[in-house]
Amino acid sequence: MFLKKTLRIKIFLILLIVVSSFILEAPAFAQLKREPAPETTIPERTKSSPIIQTFPTREREATTGNQSTLLSEDKPLYTAGDITIMENDFRAEAAKLAVKDSQTTFDLLNDMVTKEVLYREALKKGFDKNLETQIASIPDKKEQKKLVVDAFIRESVEKDASVSDAEATEYYEKNKAMFTPIAQYHSYILSVQKFDRSYKDITQRAGQEAEVIRERLLKGELPEAIWKSYSDSEFLVQATPRFILNERTPKTPKEIKELIPDLKEGSVSPVCELGSNRFDVFKVTKIVEAKAAKSAEEIKDSIRNSLRQKKINAIKENYVRNFIKDNKPTIYNKEHFK
Repeated sequence: MFLKKTLRIKIFLILLIVVSSFILEAPAFAQLKREPAPETTIPERTKSSPIIQTFPTREREATTGNQSTLLSEDKPLYTAGDITIMENDFRAEAAKLAVKDSQTTFDLLNDMVTKEVLYREALKKGFDKNLETQIASIPDKKEQKKLVVDAFIRESVEKDASVSDAEATEYYEKNKAMFTPIAQYHSYILSVQKFDRSYKDITQRAGQEAEVIRERLLKGELPEAIWKSYSDSEFLVQATPRFILNERTPKTPKEIKELIPDLKEGSVSPVCELGSNRFDVFKVTKIVEAKAAKSAEEIKDSIRNSLRQKKINAIKENYVRNFIKDNKPTIYNKEHFK
């Protein structure tokens, strides 16, 4: 009996000690729970503080208009000597200028390379030394380069591209036909594509439909009304409402040039198969008659400016040609130019 009482007392004392310890440590435990959690690299998301995803340092985001596009890891697109055009810089310029077709894309790359070559020529001639104060006030490196290149073109390239009165007069005499005003034929062109809306080849039917459009024009229907009538048709009809046609219009097909002498206001052309994928019919909406020819003296300034710009471009091209001759260029991604 005594042993049982002793055992009960020991168990009671043990329980008392455990409970006392918990009560004594409870404030410290509570304080520990109230301490803020250690700061993490990704903060807890709240309505006022959304999670901002970070990307590798060599990736960046380019914004064009209302579109935001994550560019891939930046890589060289073009190298020649110490010139490197980076992929992302090229894409950003192409987006800014809305460049789409391969020829314009190539022209953009050529323009970027030309600016880099001219910048190096400007440094050789110390143009940056003369602009140190202005350069120091411009944080953007691209703008710094532009400042130096513009000064080089203005004070060196343009100085070597002067045009004398004698040169302007000689050019006029050799190209009199170019400066003789000619009649301008304002036309509305309707083009029937050789493919329908599902890209099915309908060449024969497209040619026949172009003849139908021609007949409608001859009957006096308005070109715009005819074009709108095809809005829900299987035929793809394209309108070019303000096309100015004359004997000097670039790339004017022979069959159209032959029609020009007989054109009158309201004239409708035969169906012309132009290019590789369309049939064209045009109606002359207005004729602006040729004015009297101007003398060499009257257009001397215009000729001088034109020749001057040609010389400037030739000098720039020569700098690039010499640079390329000594530094083999490499294009790493040719997809842009296909």
